Amino acid sequence: MIFKYKGQLLTGTVKGDEAFIFSGHFFDRYKERFFKIHKENRLITDKDIMKVFFIFNSNCWFCYKEKEDNIRGFCYDGILLGDWFGGEGGIVKTFISRQEMKINQFAEYFEIFKMWIIEDMFKARKGFELEKELIKYIPDTYFKHEEWDKFLFERDNQRLIKAAEECQEIYIKNMDEYNRCLKMIDTTYLNMAEKKL
Repeated sequence: MIFKYKGQLLTGTVKGDEAFIFSGHFFDRYKERFFKIHKENRLITDKDIMKVFFIFNSNCWFCYKEKEDNIRGFCYDGILLGDWFGGEGGIVKTFISRQEMKINQFAEYFEIFKMWIIEDMFKARKGFELEKELIKYIPDTYFKHEEWDKFLFERDNQRLIKAAEECQEIYIKNMDEYNRCLKMIDTTYLNMAEKKL
């Protein structure tokens, strides 16, 4: 949904029962950081960038409000950051590309990215959606880089192949720090879960 508010072109999406408004500043950052196009460049319109973002990133996933003070979300192209307003949603203000992520941000992003590929692989091979209760039945081969790399090439999805290759390069270059960050993230989520009990 694209609309104008106080002269600014905005767009929004609904995930579950929460509405998210994407600011013009977010799309300026997306254009600069993902497409490497300066915001003053008028060869591509703001409306076109908005459409392209949602075509490329129909998979946006946001952390639950109970876990976060600010909005933190993920899409194929990177991380989304913003502010919650009330209990029904928030405004997404900025974008961080894979190349700009700190290693702790990348560790969380890459785990989610891999899960999206695994879910897609499961659906393509089994013919139905991967539900939470089925995760324990996923073959170990689905978690190997070579397997999802092969799957992406079979699908001929050049965009995701490039994303997977970039992710693998970042992972290999920062493997030790990545693993430390992943342990820290897992511990944090376990502590949060224990506090709820």
